[in-house]
Amino acid sequence: MLSFNSFLDSFWKKKWLPYAVLTLIVFAVYARTIGFNFTYLDDNTLILNNYRFISEPVRILKTFGRDVFHGSGSDAFYYRPFLTIYFMIGAFIGGQSPVGYHFLNILVHLATVFLLFIFLQKLQFNRIVSFFVSLIFAVHPVLTQAVAWIPGSNDSLVAMFVLASFIFFIDYLGSGKWKYLFWNFIFWLSALFTKETAVFAPILFIIYALLQKRKFTTSDKNADLSRLLFAIIGWLSVFIFWFLLRDQALGGRLLGMPVISAFSSIFNNLPSVFLYIGKALFPVNLSVFPFLLDQTFVYGYCATVFIILALYLSYFGRENNISAISSDANRRKINWKNIIFGTTWFLVFLIPSFLRPNLQVAPDLLEHRIYLPIIGFFIVILEIDWAHVGRRLSHFIKISSQKINYALLFLLVAVLAITTFFYSQNFRDKISFWTDAVKNSPHAPLAHRNLGAMYWLDGEADMAKPEYEKALELNPNEQMAHNNLGLIYAQKGDYQSAINEYQAELKTNPYYDNALYNEGLAYWNMGKKDEAAKNWEETINVNPDYLDAYKALIAYYQEKGDSKTAGIYYSKLQEMSQ
Repeated sequence: MLSFNSFLDSFWKKKWLPYAVLTLIVFAVYARTIGFNFTYLDDNTLILNNYRFISEPVRILKTFGRDVFHGSGSDAFYYRPFLTIYFMIGAFIGGQSPVGYHFLNILVHLATVFLLFIFLQKLQFNRIVSFFVSLIFAVHPVLTQAVAWIPGSNDSLVAMFVLASFIFFIDYLGSGKWKYLFWNFIFWLSALFTKETAVFAPILFIIYALLQKRKFTTSDKNADLSRLLFAIIGWLSVFIFWFLLRDQALGGRLLGMPVISAFSSIFNNLPSVFLYIGKALFPVNLSVFPFLLDQTFVYGYCATVFIILALYLSYFGRENNISAISSDANRRKINWKNIIFGTTWFLVFLIPSFLRPNLQVAPDLLEHRIYLPIIGFFIVILEIDWAHVGRRLSHFIKISSQKINYALLFLLVAVLAITTFFYSQNFRDKISFWTDAVKNSPHAPLAHRNLGAMYWLDGEADMAKPEYEKALELNPNEQMAHNNLGLIYAQKGDYQSAINEYQAELKTNPYYDNALYNEGLAYWNMGKKDEAAKNWEETINVNPDYLDAYKALIAYYQEKGDSKTAGIYYSKLQEMSQ
């Protein structure tokens, strides 16, 4: 019979086998998400409402000249052309069906898991440690949203590109070969085109190079410094190129808000760091739409204290970190450089996500935003002496500490995988998603408003109405809530009440094209057709691409016998439909 150690030796000698296991586990946990539907949180805007654009690959170059949410002027803020191209690929695979996009999400997650496995080994963690951390990353429940929710791919994509760029940077430092630096630039630029937080990656590159200087020192004492200076010059060039494209695409908008307000937003939300730390170590307080007012920081505080205490005991104890899992002879002292590097990684990539344009509204703290930062978290906790648990238990039971440690790790992976498998069910469709949002974030106006909208789309107007009213109770200025109430009144034939709701919407949201158009419909049904036409013309002024407004105006002018004006609107409609 093959012994335990012989089995392990056989497993690790086959270089392809860890990748096969990671693939199997990822698909076992996430394969069913391929059949999930849209949640109507951003995916309807990015894909369904934008399908005409993303379904035509010939427009790929145009993605570099527009906001990802196809906004303009004051609405343009997110410059993420690679995300739009990603959705173009999904559209090519499955059209408007969510199947293609969900399948791509799994592939990107898997690719990121592979790169993390390679990256950790580049950081000098042994292959066993790197494998298990990658396995935990692959099934960690807090990362579910990045895989099961289609727009969450934004964070898995940027993580994939950042890891690839970092791997090539490490190779460049060690060899000095220009081809590695070139690919570092390419992948970092790809990360920038995916999400703006990638702009901080060079900070990590530099910190890593400085912390690991001794490992890359050559016979030429100035070689390391020269390599780093060449890299910095390249990063500046890449940044300028990206910045100029972004500046032109977004009309010169840098932050979308005053700099002081941006810093205030980040400072006010800094305590949320503890929320994410808690979910990284104790993933029990999960929600598809975490709202600050409904979140508890207890897990985060406990996790922080636990990590600090564990690091302290690991440093002052005789035993040392998880690298001892394979053999007690592999123990090494705690590496404070890794702690500095990992902590910086975690904070540098997480804190920018706290930027919120509206300081008056409590922020949502969506879990997909920790996808890239959590890698730094893992680097830190790898310095804790986890293997000490197995060694302690081996004193009480007649099993080697090595077997105990493996058993505990597999148990941990199994628990995380099962948790993720069932938690992902909340992303299966729009009702499931927003029901969980309301359940776990009852004080979030947006959650109630959108749950109401989902009921409305399913023809459940009576269930939608109280959700809209609850949203307005929590926030009297909640956008779209009055408009949606107006739709319910209009459906019942109470057009005057509907108009009152549309006008209430337009007081706080004066450029909302749907409210303008819907108010026109209400006037039309009341026989006030001239007032209706004014609303539809205003709708086109606000949104020149509002097709239904053109159709309504064509009908209005045809009824009036003004075929010339009707023809003008018909020609415009034809131009937009081409």
